Amino acid sequence: MESTGYRVSEAENGQQALQMVQTLQPDLILLDVMMPGLDGFEVCRRIKANGETRLIPVVLMTAASDRKNRLRGIEAGADDFLGKPFDEAELLARVRSLVHQKHLNEDLDHAAQALFAIARIVESRDPITGDHCERLAQLAKSFGEFLQLPRPLIKVLTWGGYLHDIGKVGIPDAILGKTGKHTPEEWEVMKSHVLIGEEICRPLRTLRDVLPLIRHHHERWDGSGYPDGIPLVARIFQIVDIYDALTSERPYKRAFTVDLREETAKGWRDLSSSFCSHGCPS
Repeated sequence: MESTGYRVSEAENGQQALQMVQTLQPDLILLDVMMPGLDGFEVCRRIKANGETRLIPVVLMTAASDRKNRLRGIEAGADDFLGKPFDEAELLARVRSLVHQKHLNEDLDHAAQALFAIARIVESRDPITGDHCERLAQLAKSFGEFLQLPRPLIKVLTWGGYLHDIGKVGIPDAILGKTGKHTPEEWEVMKSHVLIGEEICRPLRTLRDVLPLIRHHHERWDGSGYPDGIPLVARIFQIVDIYDALTSERPYKRAFTVDLREETAKGWRDLSSSFCSHGCPS
């Protein structure tokens, strides 16, 4: 590996490897399965469970490359699996491919983190909402778990909590921070934040499933909201958004107990439906 230009650091056991990974943040880990103390499967599992190291590719290497061990490697989160003795050319090709993929993933991850930072800045500009986005992300996650939604949908709901109002970055301070009633012209500008937010997040494929949430979280069941129709995941998210807005104290109101029956009677909401284990109205 060193002869081809890579810098290599070696660990003598699994525990030392975990400590070195935190410090070095390597581009790739070649991990033997049979090690003293923690075996390679457990080390891999811990690396992938850590948010700071989960993007580092892990290649498990062992002479016992049977189906059972390969399955254990996949379950541990390994990115690749090489049997011993390995072919040097194949190893180098896989290393180059995985390192390249890691750099691409990092670029996407950094871009997403930048958008989350922008969302926090937007929230700090709006004196009305306080820590609304943080609360909403946690409420959305809890509600998704209560509905027993699949993990990818719960992730969408959580990310939506942070990003749903990111489009307010394009709304002038005079309108965003206005304490009185908006004029019709100002209200049209304020409504545009959902479209601005969608356009900001659209280039990132990792946020593709969050886009409907950003666009539709001000919709109503009778179609009188904005800007157009409303999908299921946005309806679910909208309920927790309204819940937080009603039960939190704001400069213009006290905290209310939640009661959406009047809005349900108007056709804005549908609280008569229950949800199946996959979040589908029934």
